Amino acid sequence: MIDTTPHPSAIAYLPVEIIREIFLQCLPGPCQLPPTSTEPRLVLTHVCSAWRNVALDMPKLWTDMIVDLQYSKLGVRGHSAISSWLFRSSPCLISLQIHFPAYGSSSRLFENLVLPNLHRYRHLDLRTSGAELLLFLSLPAGLLPDLEDVRIYGGEQPQAVVDLINREQITTFQACPKLHHARLYIDPKAGVDLYRLNLPWAQLSILIFGRIRPIICLDILRECASLQKCILIISRIDDVAIDKLTELSKQPLLLPSLLGLSLALTNHHTLFLTALHLPNLRVFYPIGRWHSFRWSPSSLKSFLRLDRLSLFQIRPMLEDDLLELLRPLPWLTKLHLSRSDLPTSAILQGFGSGVLIPSVTSIFFGPISIEELISTLEDRFMASRAAGTGISMFNFVSSTCVRPSDPGLVPRLEALEAAGMQVEFNPNGGRSGVYVSRLGKKWLGY
Repeated sequence: MIDTTPHPSAIAYLPVEIIREIFLQCLPGPCQLPPTSTEPRLVLTHVCSAWRNVALDMPKLWTDMIVDLQYSKLGVRGHSAISSWLFRSSPCLISLQIHFPAYGSSSRLFENLVLPNLHRYRHLDLRTSGAELLLFLSLPAGLLPDLEDVRIYGGEQPQAVVDLINREQITTFQACPKLHHARLYIDPKAGVDLYRLNLPWAQLSILIFGRIRPIICLDILRECASLQKCILIISRIDDVAIDKLTELSKQPLLLPSLLGLSLALTNHHTLFLTALHLPNLRVFYPIGRWHSFRWSPSSLKSFLRLDRLSLFQIRPMLEDDLLELLRPLPWLTKLHLSRSDLPTSAILQGFGSGVLIPSVTSIFFGPISIEELISTLEDRFMASRAAGTGISMFNFVSSTCVRPSDPGLVPRLEALEAAGMQVEFNPNGGRSGVYVSRLGKKWLGY
């Protein structure tokens, strides 16, 4: 006789703790509010009553949210969704990314949404250029006790914000004992002195400036005793800054804790670098307009413990110059190059045979023909790998470079990979500044 009694599926016997962990792993990222019908958190609540109960009883599932007001208003549905998310996430700490419109004021929304939950923020990302930032920077001390990460994307600020920062005592970030990560994107053209934001500079381990004047940047770095990773985009160095940097280079600023630096400069690259002494730096990734920068051993005289170095978008140099530059870097294992800057074949052969820097095992390289790459790998890298030296990983950064489909090249590439050579292709890279910036952050460990 056939048993027609319905039996629960195997997943019904999973412990609730396992189901909760599965739910967390299903999340692709923060939720955009108001949510769509395909939002993963809502989908999980619509499977069955058991899953709905588990999801609604999981505050951690509802703690990460984005509110974007740039192009549309929230409306009743949006306000209701935000209230639901905040209620369901209680009492956990929350992460909020909120984009205010570039024009007009959303002060009432800021007062109703952001201010009542200040004590619950772990990560706070404000994208505003007006009254909302004015309100935020006017807060008294002690209202953000659990804040770990703050990001402010402000752009060019109205005069009221500039006056507040430059003339008043900012107390918003005082008594933030857990704050260790700050990203500030505020246009310095209006004369904003970012040093006066009074962040707890001494306890920051990660610091990013979207735009900052060079002297103010050095003043801030002087306070950053615990800084480990840093991305700096420095505004143009004028004549006044040149004189100050020249004086500072006589006694460079010592940053012994800094391990990773990504730096963008438009002029006087060497002068700014000589104002810094970074004895323990492991990763250096310059970004932006370095075409006019001529590398020399003196440029890296304090970078002797580098593990990863980028030579992307710099003036051409001879192979002998490169050898002279890299010889004092015995710890170097990863190098980012560009064909437009360096003699491709000679460099590939030199690294492949371990002649230049034996410690280098990974190269990120710019445009080069696939056939030339494979031929060089076959001629040089296979022999060097057999000897236990040379490159083991090759990452292509090129706008035209894709994995080959030519029947004559595919078996040769597969043979190299079978022998232990790792070859990666990034067809969306090359001239893409976005990709280069992301790669820089990846190298720094973001």
